Amino acid sequence: MLNRGFLFGPYLPIYGFGVILITFIGQKIQNNVILTFLVIVVACSALEYITSYFLEKLFKLRWWDYSNKELNINGRVCARDSLAFGFYGCILIYYIVPGFNNLLDQIPIEFEAVLAISLVVVFLFDTIASIYANSKAAKYIIENAKQTGAKIVGDQTHEIKSNAKKAIKKPFTKEERAKRAVKRRTKKQVKRQARQNRKAR
Repeated sequence: MLNRGFLFGPYLPIYGFGVILITFIGQKIQNNVILTFLVIVVACSALEYITSYFLEKLFKLRWWDYSNKELNINGRVCARDSLAFGFYGCILIYYIVPGFNNLLDQIPIEFEAVLAISLVVVFLFDTIASIYANSKAAKYIIENAKQTGAKIVGDQTHEIKSNAKKAIKKPFTKEERAKRAVKRRTKKQVKRQARQNRKAR
């Protein structure tokens, strides 16, 4: 099963930020169900569009593409998913958040603080590693497409994620392979020089 998230961990940041956005906005207008639904649709669609745009600018590849779905905007958002966000967002506001708040009230504040800090640390390390690996994987995909003459079209999530873990260990681009080779030669030269120095003594 493919992890379609930007990060290595089993979570999707865009959905996490979406929940925060829905909760922040929705609780202020929850007395009006229709208005809540419409605002969630607009807010989540804006979040998804902006995220898609910046991920594509960062990696030069698309992480999702709705071009084949009806009523889409530049393939970044589509009516079906936006309406689904509105529906599930209302369930979140009216049913899940109240129960979750009651649960939080029963947990000691000290434990909440430790848990929050721990999750932030894990999230930051995951973000750094993921940006590094995904960037290398994206460069490899683009370079490979140039060499083969293939055209990169649509959602590239599968290609990025399948190469991301290998990208941490394997130098993909010509420049990276050359740098890795220089480092290996330099290390060998340093070790050889150290052995010669020891013998000279």
